[in-house]
Amino acid sequence: MSQQQHSIKIARKLRAHRIFGGIKPLALKARSLRSRIMPAPIPEILILPLLQHQGSPAAPIVNVGDQVLKYQLLAAAEGPPSVPVHAPTSGEITAITDSPIPGHGEQSGRCILLRADGEDNAIDLQPLPDHRALNHWQLLERVNSAGICGMGGAGFPTTEKLRASMERGIELLIINAVECEPHISADEALIRERAAAVVSGAEILQSICLANRCVIAIERDKHDAVKQLRDSLESSSVELLELPSKYPTGGEKQIIQAVTGLEVPHDALPMDIGVLVQNVGTAYAVHDAITEGKPCISRITTLTGAPLQTPKNFDALIGTPVSFLFELCGIEESWHTGSIMGGSLMGLELVSTDVPLIKTSNCLIAKSRAEFPEPKPEQACIRCGYCATACP
Repeated sequence: MSQQQHSIKIARKLRAHRIFGGIKPLALKARSLRSRIMPAPIPEILILPLLQHQGSPAAPIVNVGDQVLKYQLLAAAEGPPSVPVHAPTSGEITAITDSPIPGHGEQSGRCILLRADGEDNAIDLQPLPDHRALNHWQLLERVNSAGICGMGGAGFPTTEKLRASMERGIELLIINAVECEPHISADEALIRERAAAVVSGAEILQSICLANRCVIAIERDKHDAVKQLRDSLESSSVELLELPSKYPTGGEKQIIQAVTGLEVPHDALPMDIGVLVQNVGTAYAVHDAITEGKPCISRITTLTGAPLQTPKNFDALIGTPVSFLFELCGIEESWHTGSIMGGSLMGLELVSTDVPLIKTSNCLIAKSRAEFPEPKPEQACIRCGYCATACP
C-alpha cells in the first residue's frame, strides 16, 4: 500500500476504534493524584548513568574534580543511537565509575557522580519563544542536543525516531497520553497542570516530522486532564481523541489501532503505515528544549505504594536516588517489601533503592504484602483459553 493510500485510510478512520482483548485492572492512581506536582529537593549526590535509553552510552567530557554548572553538557552522544547527558544542578564531579542502575536483575553501568553544591548555578540558556523561526532540521538538532529520549518507558532516542519518520514520510503523529497501566499517574498529572506546554510540544514535534495531522490520544476517564487539554487546544490544529479505559491501549501498536483502525504488521514499524507515536512526557520535554532552551535534566515521576505516607508526583532531577524520593514521601520501612520502577504490570523489580531516577522512570512503587502478595505456585495449563481472549 502506498503512502498516499495510507493517508486516505487514516484520514477516514481518525476516531476511536475497538482493539481486541485487553483487561481492566484496578487503576490505583487516586492517591498520587490528590496533590499537585511537587518540585523535589536537590539530593546531595546525583548518579547520572551514561546509558539511560535504548542504544549506546554517551561519552564523558568532564573529569573527576571538575566544577560544573546546571544544564552543562557532561557526556556527549557517541553516534546516532546515543543521547547526551547534562548536569541537573551545579557542583563537583566526584567520580566516573560503575554504579548500580535500574535494569533486569542485578545490573551496573558507567555513571557520573555529581556532588551538588546547593547553589544551583546555571549556564545561560537560549530560549526560542516561536519555534516557527527555525526549520525542521534546526529544530531536530536542538532536540538532539537536549538529550531527549522516549519518556514513556521504552526510551528510544527521540531524534532517531523523528529522523527516520521524516525520511519515510508521516501522515499522522499520535501523542500518547493513554496511561493505562495501574499506579502510574505522571502523564495525567502533567497534563492536568501543564497542558499548554504539552500542546506546544506536540506542535513542535509535528513541525519536525512534517506530519499532516497530529492527535493527542487520552483515556476518557481522565476528566480533569481532558478538560485542560480541550482548553489548551482551542487555537491549535492538534486534535484530541478520547479512548476507552483498557489495558494495554497505551502500547504503541495498540494505540495506533485504537486511533486509526490500522494494524502494524508484525515485521514492520509504525512509520511503514505512515504513523509516528510519541509519549506526552516526550512532547513536554521537547517544549522545554525548544521554547525554554532547557536540556532534559528532570522528569515527572509518580511515587506511590502503601508504605508511602504521602504518595504524589514529583518533578525530580535525573540521577536522584530512589531512596531519597521514598524518604520525601515518608516511607514505613516495616511495610516495605520491595520496589518497582515503572507500573505494576510491566515495571522492573529493583534490587536496591540506591539506583538513580533515569529519563525513562515514570513511576516508583514501594511494595507491600497487602498490594503485592507472594505469588501462588505455578500450576499446569488447563487450556481454558482466557489468556488468548485477553491478549491483544
